[in-house]
Amino acid sequence: MNSLSTTKILNKLLLLSLFAFFITIVHAQEETSQKIKKFVFMPQGGVNFSKFVDEPQSDDLRFRTGYQIGFYVRNNSNVYAQPGVFYSRQGNQMIGIDEISSETIQGNVDFNMVRVPVYFGMKILNIRIYSGPSFSFLTKIQDNPFGLDIDDCRKAIVGLNIGGGFNIWIFSFDVNYEFGLTRLTHVNSRANILSFNLGLNLKL
Repeated sequence: MNSLSTTKILNKLLLLSLFAFFITIVHAQEETSQKIKKFVFMPQGGVNFSKFVDEPQSDDLRFRTGYQIGFYVRNNSNVYAQPGVFYSRQGNQMIGIDEISSETIQGNVDFNMVRVPVYFGMKILNIRIYSGPSFSFLTKIQDNPFGLDIDDCRKAIVGLNIGGGFNIWIFSFDVNYEFGLTRLTHVNSRANILSFNLGLNLKL
């Protein structure tokens, strides 16, 4: 084998070695990045639409609009836990009977709450699906035509949620539906809530 052939072979081996070294460095950096960024912080806000389960089905008694703002924290993996804390206001249409006039009273009642959802889910590419319970703690009831106050309601309620979301760059979008498992008031039944949230997806 002449010196020219030997030099060509050595050059090829050198190029292959440099390429393998480069791939190894990139892979190591990716692993290091994944080890550092173990969690995702998701501050979000949005609107909700709530309705008591036992409300009469009529055109005047539809889902009422509210809002929520808060955050989720989840582990940065394909199978994850996603707890969160949200401050929310939800409005529910109610019907009652005036004790003096015996007339029917219809109006909206707004409930202020601190919600603590605890979700478990899977991530496929940028799409997330999840389910889990939420625990809501009543903090205030707005003035209403029924004279309903915080002492007339349960201080804590439980719901079961299903939902999903997706991430685009540093942004996140989530939608979930909550099935009320416990009564919010002593006279009305459970409340179901549809929520839409928009926020950030920040890896920590």
